[in-house]
Formats: sequence, C-alpha cells, structure tokens
Amino acid sequence: MNIMGELYKIHGSIEDPNSLSLTTRDYERFIKKRKYISSKIMTYFAEYPVFIMGYGLGDKNVNSIISDLGEALKDKGGLLDNVFYIEWVPDVLEIPTLKEEYVVPVGDGSLPPLRLKTIVTSDLSWVLGALADLASLIPMQTQALRQLAARVVELVRVDVPKNKFEFNYEHIEKIASDKNELAMVLGISNVSNANIQYPYLLSKVGQMLGFKSWHGANKLLPEANKAVGYDIKASDNEYHIAFKTGINNKTNKFSEKFVVLLKTIIQNNEEMESSLASLSENEDAET
Repeated sequence: MNIMGELYKIHGSIEDPNSLSLTTRDYERFIKKRKYISSKIMTYFAEYPVFIMGYGLGDKNVNSIISDLGEALKDKGGLLDNVFYIEWVPDVLEIPTLKEEYVVPVGDGSLPPLRLKTIVTSDLSWVLGALADLASLIPMQTQALRQLAARVVELVRVDVPKNKFEFNYEHIEKIASDKNELAMVLGISNVSNANIQYPYLLSKVGQMLGFKSWHGANKLLPEANKAVGYDIKASDNEYHIAFKTGINNKTNKFSEKFVVLLKTIIQNNEEMESSLASLSENEDAET
C-alpha cells in the first residue's frame, strides 16, 4: 500500500506460502510470534486509522493482538475510535439489528475492555473503493514517510540542540508560512529538478560577481549570513542546497537569489565606501 498505510496479513500471504497459518502447528507458531506482530503494528492502532478485514468478529488471533494493545494502554480502555472491524455477512438486510461496536476483553479481564467500531456489510466494494480514493490522494511510499518522520526527530533532538540550525524569529515565521522553506528544512524539495533552482557552484557565483575564483564570493558569506539571520551553508534553504555526490561527499550549489543577495551586499559596501571617501575628502578640505 502507499501513503495511507500498510497492509498486514497476520495469517500470512499466498506470496509466501510458508507464512500461511493453515494447520495446528502453523497457529502454534503464530501464537509464539504474536507479541512481535503486536509490537510492530502497535503504533498504527494507537495513532492511525485501522481497518480489520477478512476476519470474523471474535477471531481469537485478532482479539489477542487488540488485547496486547489494551495492556499497553493500561487503564484507558474505552472506544478505539480509529479502529474499524469490517464484518462481511451474506445478506445484511436480513439482520434485525446491527452491531455498532465490538467489545474485546483485555488480558485476564482485570483491565477495562476495548471497544471497536464495526462495519457490517454484504458488499465490500464500497469499502475498498473508499479506501482506494483516500490512498490515491498523495502517491508517496510509506518508506518515504518513515524517512521524513526520522528527519523530523533528528531535527528536534539532534540538530537544534547542537545549534546546527541558527534561526531568528523572522526566519522561523517564514518557515511556518512558506511550505517551500519548511520542505527544505526537512530535507525535501518540491521542485522536479533541484539543479534548476540551484544552478551555480560557488566558483560560478564568484565569476558572475566579477571575482577570479570562488574566494571572493566566499568572503561575502559572513555578511550574507548576517543579512538573512542564519548560516546559509549550514542547511538547505532558498539560497543554498547540498547535493550528495558520494557516501561522505556533498556539493554545495546556490540559487539565483543567492547571487542577488551577494550583489546587493557588494553594492551596499561600495556605496558605504563611497560615502566614507566623500566624507574624508570633505574633512581634508575643511582642514
């Protein structure tokens, strides 16, 4: 499955016949590895919408996993409003009353039971169609989401405490309001080819500014950092991006905005030098 979640087949898959639970020995094996399965999908039960399909109400293997969740939640119990137990019946119209909730005992019964929402239907096509519509909204692999989540954790727990990112309030406000800036901080880009947005090596930037090499542009970086309020080369942003060119190597490239920024700094410096020179000439004339 894609961004909307993952598909877990707790009784195995025909793609791997050895994983199927068919015989008594298979189910004994399942019981032994149940805790592993429970821990693996625990986050999804606790935080994301979960649809249980292909298992009848009362399936002891599904109940055991939900019971494990109940033990993790301890005394909370109650309704899991993000979990839906889908039950297929031959003719739903012949049933006088439909269950809206399904109760699962937790542990030995000493803890509060968990309640799940139920969907009873004779036609699964509308359920699958609804899930397919949701899944088609954003075509992104679950692995990419995991990497993004890991990047957020690294940003909060590692980069910020170690001062790898130097933000002033203006920059923070810009990140909050500009989705492109936020994407760059998280290490992703919304452009189809980042080389288009960041076409220049620092040596090329130096040449465009009239320097013989990259050193002239590099000397202007402290002033550029002061102007924007953060270290431009320390992160990916609207002025700079670091391309990975090897296992441990990166290539720094710069945008047109960076060139304009340095040109503005040079122009301001020249105007300041001109003003100082004029002031000095006036003082000499007076003396």
